[in-house]
Amino acid sequence: MAKLKLHSSKLIMLIISFAFLEPTFISHMSGFFWNGVHNVFLLLKIVAILIGLLMLAYSKGTDKYVIVSSILFGFLIINDLIHSSGGTVRTVYFCMSEIAMVGTIKYYYSKNTLERFVSIFKSVLAVLIILNLVFLIIRPNGLFRSELYNSLNVGADGHFFGYKNNHVYFFIPYTVLSYMQLMDSLKDKIRFWIMHIVIISTLVLIKASTALILYVLVTAGIIFFPVAKRIKPQWILISSILISYLLIMSTYLSRSVAFIASLFSKGVTLSGRLTVWNRGIQAFLMHPIVGTGIGTTPLNINYQQYHNKYLDFMVCGGIVLLLIFILYMIICCRKVDSYNNRMRVIGVLCLVSYCIMFIMEGTRTELFFWLIMSICYYHKDDIRDIGLIRKKYKLKEKRTINV
Repeated sequence: MAKLKLHSSKLIMLIISFAFLEPTFISHMSGFFWNGVHNVFLLLKIVAILIGLLMLAYSKGTDKYVIVSSILFGFLIINDLIHSSGGTVRTVYFCMSEIAMVGTIKYYYSKNTLERFVSIFKSVLAVLIILNLVFLIIRPNGLFRSELYNSLNVGADGHFFGYKNNHVYFFIPYTVLSYMQLMDSLKDKIRFWIMHIVIISTLVLIKASTALILYVLVTAGIIFFPVAKRIKPQWILISSILISYLLIMSTYLSRSVAFIASLFSKGVTLSGRLTVWNRGIQAFLMHPIVGTGIGTTPLNINYQQYHNKYLDFMVCGGIVLLLIFILYMIICCRKVDSYNNRMRVIGVLCLVSYCIMFIMEGTRTELFFWLIMSICYYHKDDIRDIGLIRKKYKLKEKRTINV
């Protein structure tokens, strides 16, 4: 009976993992077969959402992380319903997915099976990353025709994971999770290096400079983890907000635009971001308190988001949503700051990666971000070192026993 229970638990973990890792190309392919595959993934997601919500309901106790997360996603849904922005169904779907993911992580944490879930989730993610490279080699011009900015057709961007910037959402979580697991055997180490060679090869082939920089940054942080351990998480958040403020406001005030662009070796439009930020500030000033709803992009900028997460939240939810999100980030930063060992390093690198992404990207309902931050919040902080470098360095903290 116990063996059967273990198998059913792993099956549920597999269902949840596959449900929330649907590759982008599946929803873009047409035809009877691909429509059927998409419907299967949709059914899996609905099942995963229901399982996650049940897990949240049956988890012992309610902490501030769950409360603030629920307030944030609840506000997004209610605000969209009030504005009737046209994307309400999609907003409800994504927000419930993220609440369900938080519930899943919390439940497995309470049952002491979070590491097992992380291991299964990472294995499924590894399979998809390998398939992505295989399809990239077979079909370098893309699997489907993608539309960027509602006007420009670019076939080379229609990869397994979609547009090249989408790859970072798959690669950064895998990189973080791979370092979170210990590698005691030669087999584990070989698998580790193969996967990271796959990731680097993919990033080079698709020329995703932002994703490559973030990957190198996370890897460097792991190698030099004694330095990463000394970084204060709160300063990462503050720096991200200040840089975003300076970039966006200088753009809005029409000052230093050419200088900012030159820092990133871009044209004066910084790949269109300077124009988008300017329009975003204008849209925010039209509805500064509660925004216009998540399903809208005011002023017809032909973008689905404003390429800055803080500005994106300001436009769709006003000052209210921005403050809720900052409160959520503060809770995460304080939790990471309370760690002393490897989870502190993992948490700091997650915050660095995503806070850098917040400056240049503005995806409002990115599941991987909430997944990784939930794992960092609930994962046990133990005295083990990190991955391959556990024998190279020794942590100096004293062992503590909780009585």
